[in-house]
Amino acid sequence: MNHVSKAPFVHESYVYRLLLEHGIKAPKFASVVNEGDVDKLPFREGEPVVIKGLADNLWHKSDEGALHFISYDKNKVLELHKSMKGRLDSRFPWIETMVCSRVNFKTASGLPTEGFVSIKHDDACGVIISFGLGGIHAEAWAQELGGGVMMWSPELTSPKEAFTEIRNHWLGRVWMGELRQGKRLVDNDKLLEFLTGLWAIAHKMNELKLELLEMNPVVVDEDGAPIALDGVGAFMRETPKAPSMAQVEASALLNPKSVAIAGVSEKVGNFGRRILENLIASSKSNDGVKDLKVIKPGAEEFLGVRCYPDIKVLKESPVEVLILALPAALTVKTVTELCEQGGGAEIVYLVAGGIGDGGDKTGLGKAMHELLDSRRAKGLWTPALIGPNSLGIVLSPKKLSTLFISQEKLPIHYSEKGNVGFVSQSGAFFITRLSREVNLPIKYGFCIGNQMDLKISDFLNMMGTDSDLNVLACYVEGFSNGEVLRFAKTAKKLIAQGKHVVLYRGGRSEEGMKAAAGHTGAMAGNYELQKKVIAKSGVFTTENFAEFSSILAMLSAYPHFHKASKVAVISNAGFETVSSADNLGSMRKEKRPNRMMALTDDMKTKFSEVFKANGLAELVGAANPLDLTPMADEKAYLESLEVFTNSEADAIVFCAVPLTDRFNTKEKAAMQSFAKRVREIALETGKSVLVAVDSGHLYDEYRRIFKETGLPVYMSIEEAFAALKYERN
Repeated sequence: MNHVSKAPFVHESYVYRLLLEHGIKAPKFASVVNEGDVDKLPFREGEPVVIKGLADNLWHKSDEGALHFISYDKNKVLELHKSMKGRLDSRFPWIETMVCSRVNFKTASGLPTEGFVSIKHDDACGVIISFGLGGIHAEAWAQELGGGVMMWSPELTSPKEAFTEIRNHWLGRVWMGELRQGKRLVDNDKLLEFLTGLWAIAHKMNELKLELLEMNPVVVDEDGAPIALDGVGAFMRETPKAPSMAQVEASALLNPKSVAIAGVSEKVGNFGRRILENLIASSKSNDGVKDLKVIKPGAEEFLGVRCYPDIKVLKESPVEVLILALPAALTVKTVTELCEQGGGAEIVYLVAGGIGDGGDKTGLGKAMHELLDSRRAKGLWTPALIGPNSLGIVLSPKKLSTLFISQEKLPIHYSEKGNVGFVSQSGAFFITRLSREVNLPIKYGFCIGNQMDLKISDFLNMMGTDSDLNVLACYVEGFSNGEVLRFAKTAKKLIAQGKHVVLYRGGRSEEGMKAAAGHTGAMAGNYELQKKVIAKSGVFTTENFAEFSSILAMLSAYPHFHKASKVAVISNAGFETVSSADNLGSMRKEKRPNRMMALTDDMKTKFSEVFKANGLAELVGAANPLDLTPMADEKAYLESLEVFTNSEADAIVFCAVPLTDRFNTKEKAAMQSFAKRVREIALETGKSVLVAVDSGHLYDEYRRIFKETGLPVYMSIEEAFAALKYERN
């Protein structure tokens, strides 16, 4: 389609032609550009029509007197054409007068029936289709009814999937007559045709150089078809530039055999020295790094490792990974030299900050981007970069840490057979998780800093090649151009393979965005939009750090967990059983279903036998949640757990307040035996058992013993409930 106007503004007749070309119904219309065009209009005398004045950047015609409803009369049309053009042309460059048939559309008494549709290009998410309540009272209706605006990436969602979502939205329920005494307005097949046409347009937005299309209102005509009564938009001022893409083999990231480091010194606390000490420790393990080089002018060896004066040695003897623990300006200079010599390392870790973030006052980040982009555009050899502001990595199979944190401050528990991959834009967030969650089986951990080159989606993609990884944990403060879509598509592929992807998205408020930009140069963007797009891929976005940690602990223990529709709870504390009902019971206002599993008659009989055998028959009644009272010992707990694990429960929350004298919390062997049996029951039955020990630090050892069996253990029952928020279809 040829652009009628060279201006960025997209006017209504362009929108209607575009809709028709893609199989979407539009009102009958014709254009009056010159006065003589009035004689050619295809309308009969007296026919109800709408006269619209189209002018550049005129988004709201009714506000400027450019919208008129008349019975067709060509003299009246000519009069309106002249008056609108004369009145508007000085402020809004004139385009044309548009004459449209007036559409009779279906309504539902007292209910909203007008929709809003937009197709928009977002820098981070790509093309997004939005659908919600429309018309002049849209905001009031949305506030009253809820439901908000549905958003879809056409790359992640099909028209049929969008159709299903619309059915559950207020507008869809009105259109489909699914409210009480409602009458169907829309034809389902025609609604699906409408969506299919929108998807076709969405896939051509870049080709058409369109930034935005808006249709408001969209109504249902007498034939049951959605039809737009107005449409505007904008062309792109410039075509988005595709980012240069780094190419790197997963083995170089996950299993490097050769590493070089520059930036070591004799100074106490020097980052480079600490990293080198960690590399040396790895080289002593069976599967550790064996080829290790130090770039240090004026030295033959340092800490027993051979030194080389500069990076020229890497041209003849390349490594998979080069770590630059150098000041920012020298880091950029060294990467430039590496590129100019045409080889030396597949991956370069940039430790320094001040390159493209709030500390960059001299344009180092811009220079680095230009270097990478120009070389890749010419097809020249270019390494992949991690960082800048990268705190380091942990590779458990190699017993390798490049974190510049001392072993005294952070002794690392390597999980060589771990099933968790962890990528964090914040190094501090990663190391605090390592410190707090000692038993979290992290096989690979990456602190990726500013994401100047390799992005979070690249790390997901490469970690996803390891079939032993079940859980991929991500902390990100911002996404660069197109990265939300790449991340979501990568995650969707991995989730389809049975893996879990859990995200904490930092930088959600305006203040958080500013903080992220200053620290890592993160482009925070529209959080709500990004969250909705990412959710379509199956990624679970957590709302706080506690929820993030709770879910990771549960998924690493039970990688086949999908969701807990039916939950059972065992406790020896009444407040925990009350909390269970509050957290898992139904709430009509929030449309929350009851997740407490109902007991069968057979279960009640088995519980009665357990209570009688353990002297609890007069104290405990069969129920869920089950209050065993402080008189229950470990045997009663285990037998009750077996009843629940041989039921329909998806998950069992096993609460053991250890303050009762009936629990042995003094003999380590007894505690280990109890914890081991709980884990065995979970594995034997395939049930997800979550343990909560709500007591003080005197019982840290008690919790640790449970954790060492591989059970997810929480400080409170509500932390366990946070884990059970996780759902994946």
